Amino acid sequence: MKDRVKTALEQVYDQQSEDFVSIHEQLKGMDIQLSENAEKRLATSNKDPLYAKLQAQADELLQTKEQLEMKKEKLGIIDSPEEIAKLHALLGNFEAVWPTFDLEQRQRAFSLLINRIEVEVVSPHWIRLSIDWLDAVCPRIDIAYLWKVTPTRGEVLSEEEEAILRECWPHATRLEVLQQLPTRTWRALQRHASVNHLYRLHSIKEDIPLFACFLDFMPKLDGQYLFRDYETTLQYVKIACDNTAREQAPLYALWLLSEKVEDLANLFDGDLGVGATALVRPNKSVLGLEVSSVRKKMKTKGFAAGVNRDDLVKGAAELGVDLDAHIAMVIEAMSSIADTLGLAGIQETASLG
Repeated sequence: MKDRVKTALEQVYDQQSEDFVSIHEQLKGMDIQLSENAEKRLATSNKDPLYAKLQAQADELLQTKEQLEMKKEKLGIIDSPEEIAKLHALLGNFEAVWPTFDLEQRQRAFSLLINRIEVEVVSPHWIRLSIDWLDAVCPRIDIAYLWKVTPTRGEVLSEEEEAILRECWPHATRLEVLQQLPTRTWRALQRHASVNHLYRLHSIKEDIPLFACFLDFMPKLDGQYLFRDYETTLQYVKIACDNTAREQAPLYALWLLSEKVEDLANLFDGDLGVGATALVRPNKSVLGLEVSSVRKKMKTKGFAAGVNRDDLVKGAAELGVDLDAHIAMVIEAMSSIADTLGLAGIQETASLG
């Protein structure tokens, strides 16, 4: 993999040398102009009309410089062959080189190894994260459905919802009640029923978790379950709820790994037949999560019990991807958008919902 990445980045760098080298030259020129401008302002009284012109020129240069730097960062421009060599060394001996990178270098390396990251809020508890890697790193898109613990809002039911609850609560199954009130979790409905002295007339044990709502099963209420069918979706909602807690583990990540690039369309449609890997984030913030923590969790039999560990290792090997490096890059991806994912940390006063 390291040689494929090196070749790909060298090709990008050669293209940039033709198309974008002017950005570097412009930035160097602006630094010179700003330095000269500063010297002239030091030698000019601020009461002199020339001083205002020099200040305006400096402001304009700074604004242009900022725009160019933003463009440079957005395009992920590779600064030099030396930067390619660093990435080559990293991918060749990840465990030894990665710890020597500071946060800025890690973020920089990551930005050069991906094409894009997309985050979509799917339902009140599910978030979909898609990572499109540089083809030389991984010729497929990584997709994760993240189950996120959310605080209880304690919202009162509308008059219409109260009427539905009174009608359905005594006799309807848990699924039927949730279908009628798709934004409400069972635990929230239990509280409302208790306050209003509503009672269920049967005590059938039902599998739907307390902290899930029907939108977590069918986000668009269009007859299409999130993960292929009701039974499969229920299975993963239950696993997600069982593996999350407000303080210890507020996030569960269900990774969908396609065995074939052409199967990606099925992944986006929620078809788990192409394979799934479930990983639990053990702390309340993805920031600072270590590869060793994920690997240690994978050794626990009760963790993602339906996932064959050998398949994970074999799949990474067939793709030419070091498993530790792959886990680290995914953690870095999630860390870079931790606020968007709600994984920068959860307040201690939050409660399950």
